[in-house]
Amino acid sequence: MRLYDWSWWRKFRKSFLAAHPLCVMCEAKGLVVAAKIADHIEPHRENPNLFFDEKNVQALCRQCHGAKSAKEKLT
Repeated sequence: MRLYDWSWWRKFRKSFLAAHPLCVMCEAKGLVVAAKIADHIEPHRENPNLFFDEKNVQALCRQCHGAKSAKEKLT
């Protein structure tokens, strides 16, 4: 089973985005954009220690998440 399919993640994601409704990257630019994705700051690559670390999560909009993911694939 994929880690994203775990009920813990679904519940955590929902409560995290409710508590952090704005994209942190857009906020840093002075923009107010709704976050839709609970993103792992450091890619977990199926490592449960990184995946379940609540300090390793940030709220992002789809556009910022896509840009971050594309950049990560290059490294």
